[in-house]
Amino acid sequence: MRYSKSVLINLIIISAMLFGCSQKSSNKIEDIIANINLTADKPLSIVINDLLFTENYNLEFSPNKDVVVQYLKGSDTLILKADKNFEGMTLVEFKLDDNVYQIPVTSKKEKFYTFSFKPEKEYKTISLFGSFNGWDRYSLPMNDQNKDGVYETQTSLEPGVYQYKFFGDGEEIVDPQNPVKVSNGMGSFNSVRVIEEDKNAKIFLHVDKYE
Repeated sequence: MRYSKSVLINLIIISAMLFGCSQKSSNKIEDIIANINLTADKPLSIVINDLLFTENYNLEFSPNKDVVVQYLKGSDTLILKADKNFEGMTLVEFKLDDNVYQIPVTSKKEKFYTFSFKPEKEYKTISLFGSFNGWDRYSLPMNDQNKDGVYETQTSLEPGVYQYKFFGDGEEIVDPQNPVKVSNGMGSFNSVRVIEEDKNAKIFLHVDKYE
């Protein structure tokens, strides 16, 4: 069967349109996009294909009033940084072809906890170290600012169980005010501090606009 030239041209156009539609539909994201947890004022870098899958990553992100959004197309890296005063949930919106998607983002402010130590003898330098700082004996120095013999320092901690000690002039010291301790497997003990999760904390969804 032979076709006229005009019919062949029309068939080619229709085929091209169908191919274009199939290509376009292949870019539709079917994944459930997981929530991203941020610490306020601290940037987080994410490789975008760890978050979602599509045939191409030519994504266009919309501005967000609570989160700075930067998308590096060359490396397919998404960088998010929540405002230092923002705590709650928001939706980061992006477009792929003609489809609009949203990434749920939760931000929490850092919580700092105080460690105190009143030594029984005088030390030139005292510091705090433990599982929360890789057992670095020098990164968290303690100071007696009130000149009352009590040395203090603060560090940010997430909910969890932490082991720690004090370090004074080369000597490792178990917290004398804390009865909770565990063996460190080397003939000594580590003090233990438990940070409970705030079960009364409420997360609110902040939206830029309503449809």
